[in-house]
Amino acid sequence: MANYRQIHTQIWRDNWFLDLEPDEKLMFIYLFSNDSTNLAGLYEIHERVIQLETGLDKARIEEILKRFEREGKVHYQDGVVWMVNMKKYHSNAGEKVQKNIDSMVMGIHDCELKQKYCIANGITTENTPCIPYPYPMDTLSYRKSKSKSKSKTEEEEKSEKEEETPAGGTVTSAQSQKISSITDHIQKTGLQLKPTDEQAIQQLAAVFKTPDIHDAIDHMAAHTNRPNVGYLRKVLDGWFTERKIQKVYS
Repeated sequence: MANYRQIHTQIWRDNWFLDLEPDEKLMFIYLFSNDSTNLAGLYEIHERVIQLETGLDKARIEEILKRFEREGKVHYQDGVVWMVNMKKYHSNAGEKVQKNIDSMVMGIHDCELKQKYCIANGITTENTPCIPYPYPMDTLSYRKSKSKSKSKTEEEEKSEKEEETPAGGTVTSAQSQKISSITDHIQKTGLQLKPTDEQAIQQLAAVFKTPDIHDAIDHMAAHTNRPNVGYLRKVLDGWFTERKIQKVYS
């Protein structure tokens, strides 16, 4: 295992990271900097070790990991951690490094998470066929393959081109109206939106239903004197965890 891990300075300006609670930030940094980590982003670590090294209790650790999994950042199962985007930062590494990464993966005990990792990264194992992941790791949708049937209508093809992820990109007319509705409602609370808030609002619009977002805005206005988009996201995530609301694509 390496003795050092690099942390990109831009992480402290990342909208997703900024929305995390202090102990969630600690957990995220811990998961890619503890001495069990590797370049593959897939490694074994017991939950008890996480408790001892972070000082967090079992219930809170499980709660944080569930949030990370919901948001597609980290998976934890059977004592195995998968940092979803870690391997992509080494995609341009030399052949020797890539072979080293593959050997790290082979050293993990056979489990469902290992199989998913191998399929996602096109790694062939004895129990896992090489099936390349059909879309980018950090998106919820993907561009349709050019090998799709040519019998599709122009309207269908146009619809597919407009299909995007919650992370940003082309916004359809319906999405634009939804975002405008949310923006208008949120400004009634007196919140002065910053340019960096636009992407966060777009993400909320892609994940949650408009009435639920409006209710969360009203809740925010009634319970805090300093309304902000991060607080709004916490309210919505809390309601979703309590199963009071559903996500658009859940």
